[in-house]
Amino acid sequence: MDTLPWRVTRALKLELLTARKRSEAALWETETIRRFLPEHIPVILLKGGAYALAKDSNSDGRLFSDVDLLIPLHLLGEAESALVA
Repeated sequence: MDTLPWRVTRALKLELLTARKRSEAALWETETIRRFLPEHIPVILLKGGAYALAKDSNSDGRLFSDVDLLIPLHLLGEAESALVA
């Protein structure tokens, strides 16, 4: 990055900071969801959220707009009710 113009470097650093903050927010959201769901409901985090939770390098630079969860179909109604309540 040292050879890039300062404006480009600044823009890239700001984008990376934005991605990190969104990743932190997505993980906070995931933790909050987990707290509101009954313990017997298993939750699998998918896609970017799973990478972020695992601290995998594939999460670097991802911009989150939502958190994707996988919940067993027979428990979905109970999970939705718990989150709405």
